[in-house]
Amino acid sequence: MKNNDIIHQWSIVCQKSSVDQGSNLLSLFNNVEEITASDLMVNGMKLDLKDLTEKKPIVIAGDMEHVTLWRRGLSSNKESIIERDMMVEWVSPAGAVLIKSEASFKIEAGKQNTRVIFKIDKIAITTTGTYLIRLFIKEPKDKVYKGVTETPIDMKII
Repeated sequence: MKNNDIIHQWSIVCQKSSVDQGSNLLSLFNNVEEITASDLMVNGMKLDLKDLTEKKPIVIAGDMEHVTLWRRGLSSNKESIIERDMMVEWVSPAGAVLIKSEASFKIEAGKQNTRVIFKIDKIAITTTGTYLIRLFIKEPKDKVYKGVTETPIDMKII
């Protein structure tokens, strides 16, 4: 997403990230492109794949992070603070929004960029297939969020 004062540079999903205090370098561990879920249990009983539906998703531990880098645009006043609201959605292969979370972030005055690390502690699954993590941003004057990017995660249920 590009506008006058903020640019989305990249987003990635990983299991864990770490920022070195001295150098401010970011390390991403175990980048997530695919998840395999097996031996799913509900109320102490093994779940059969035919039990999964869009109407009754199963919530499981996510244990992931969605890491995003935002940069100041060229026309941005470098001494201003840029603040935005963002929303992250977990979307099923059929297009249903299963989980939605909102947060805010800012680029401090005098800084060129900021990283946003969004922890995903649970996901909902309905079937084997490609799920999406959709990222949206809302400008201060806007009432609705605008789409920024989608990150696909392939889910295998065995």
